[in-house]
Amino acid sequence: MLQSAELAARAAEAIAWRAEAEHARLAATQQAQRHERTLAAYEMRVAALEDLPAYRLGETLIQGWRKPNRWLGLPSALLALRRPASPRGGVGQAISDKAETPLAPAGSSTTRSGADVTATADATAPGGGSAVALPALPTLSPAALRRAEAKAASKAQQQRRRARVAQADAHAARARALWPADPVAAAAAAQEAHALDPQPWRAKWLAFRLHDAGHLARPAALLQGLPQDLAMSASESSRAQQILALAAMAQTLPELPTAAAPAYDPRPQSLLYCAASALPWHTSGYTTRTQALLRALVAQGVDLVAVTRAGYPWDRTDSSGTPDGLATSHDGLDWHHVRQPGQALPLDIYIERASLGIARLAKARRVAAIQAASNHVNALPALIAARRLGIPFHYELRGLWEMSRAANVPGFAGTERHALGLELEAFVARHADRVFAISQALADHVAEQWGLDRARIALLPNGVDAQGFAAIAAEPLPRTTIGYAGALVAYEGLDLLLDAMALLREQGLTLDLIVMGEGPLREGLEAQARQLGLGDAVTFTGRLDPAEARARMAACHIACLPRRRSAVTELVPPIKLVEAMALGLPAVVPDLPVFRAEAQEGQTALFFTPGDAADLARALAALATDPDHARSLGQAARQHAHGTRDWNAIARAVVQTLPKPEAGRKHGLTPQRPTAVRKPWRPLPR
Repeated sequence: MLQSAELAARAAEAIAWRAEAEHARLAATQQAQRHERTLAAYEMRVAALEDLPAYRLGETLIQGWRKPNRWLGLPSALLALRRPASPRGGVGQAISDKAETPLAPAGSSTTRSGADVTATADATAPGGGSAVALPALPTLSPAALRRAEAKAASKAQQQRRRARVAQADAHAARARALWPADPVAAAAAAQEAHALDPQPWRAKWLAFRLHDAGHLARPAALLQGLPQDLAMSASESSRAQQILALAAMAQTLPELPTAAAPAYDPRPQSLLYCAASALPWHTSGYTTRTQALLRALVAQGVDLVAVTRAGYPWDRTDSSGTPDGLATSHDGLDWHHVRQPGQALPLDIYIERASLGIARLAKARRVAAIQAASNHVNALPALIAARRLGIPFHYELRGLWEMSRAANVPGFAGTERHALGLELEAFVARHADRVFAISQALADHVAEQWGLDRARIALLPNGVDAQGFAAIAAEPLPRTTIGYAGALVAYEGLDLLLDAMALLREQGLTLDLIVMGEGPLREGLEAQARQLGLGDAVTFTGRLDPAEARARMAACHIACLPRRRSAVTELVPPIKLVEAMALGLPAVVPDLPVFRAEAQEGQTALFFTPGDAADLARALAALATDPDHARSLGQAARQHAHGTRDWNAIARAVVQTLPKPEAGRKHGLTPQRPTAVRKPWRPLPR
């Protein structure tokens, strides 16, 4: 999040823009008034010049000699001009005198008299001579006044336009500064910019900011209203198509194909597994769980075909490289990859094309079922492929990503994108033959909210490779050290942990902290640690390989998961808890239902009130000041994790759902009337 100083600077910048715009407006008004006065003075001087004998003589001669047919009338025209001669130099003096005569007010139709309407030429020729009285100055003509007013108004309008553009640019700058941390506030600033300067390119930019903030209908309307000739980069055009497709999908969910029976003779105990991401391209709790679960399935005798989401990892800018080919191996697990399509496509087109690749692979390997892990972008193509082939589909619900985003992005909850994402999750779960939930709390939630039959829901909790974790050994660090491994995001509550450590230091208890992981809050957390005087006690390692992270965690004395209370933290447990328990570490965790289901208060972990730094400090101090108690909790935690959360035991829940050799076609779908697959919705071509 932006620091308060940065926000103050942005506010000061906006005030400066407004002050400059107001100054420009006043300057424009004053300049227009000066222009009107100058123009009126010049017109008065021109009118006086036109009445002088010298001017009239010159004009007559010019007109008379311009065309031959006017030559004959020239003498009579000259006679008409006959009058007493003016002294030399009278013209210039007369004009000067007239310029000094006060002007009538703009729009005045009254006639001046006496000294106000007569100018006297005082200059005399070198040989003497009398002054010549000049005719009265004419008033400013209505046409000239209108021209002057029009020019002044145009100039003032230009200045006001520049002022509005300056204000709009200031709001746009504020939106760009706010966007990474607060997309909702950034969208509000972009709306202000567009209101002041409603240019098409600002409307396009506003549509993207509104989409970031969770809107769908308004961005789609803005994009559809753009001129056809508005320039867009390839990435902007792709994003515009994605927004339009999502807006349409919010109105009409996908239709599923149906098949009366499997399209081939399935091989028993075979499974095609679709993962949204995988090691080594990404290191996270998601990929760690995937790798361990699939290895356990293979150990249970499952004929496994593992495939990553279509386009992955090529369409991710944060991946650790890309595969050299479409088939790779990592840590004893074989993976298939599908290069195209990528997520740059509109969602409806993406899921249709991705489903074709999954169906081809499933048919070629004659798998008996397809299982996909969260989220719906990964699961929808797998669901469509399974329905097209007539084989069972399992949905492994590891969490609700829309809830995770809502916990990290203020204002995202309740938006159109939030609602559509949850509806698509419910769509996949309702059409799955089996739903595997990561926790009982999540299973209860989806059963109640989505109306799922509880008989179709089974638990597939986080686990550990008990044998592998038993082999991990590390020499404890010399000072009492807290370990954390995971993402550096808002709902993880690491700022709360730093506050608790500062409280303990004030009480005379100094602890060290190792933070393993990466995320958008790292810079802010490092700054907080320095401000609290904890710079020497806190180490940020960045993202580590899972094996290295486990080894460093094993050297710590306490595992802490300072999560804040939110919709996602009440439903989804982190895999790092059971892994810390398997390493023999006592844990300090928030008092939330999912943690109560994973650990036992006073036996394998200590609980604290979520969001309460003082209570978190109390729990940490209880373990730091009583090493024997901490060691006892760690040993009990290890026994619990190894005895109840071994992946080999957990994987049996999946194995039991796979068709057996004698089952034949019993696990195919119930015959239904075939229906055509809905053609992907495509917006009108630009």
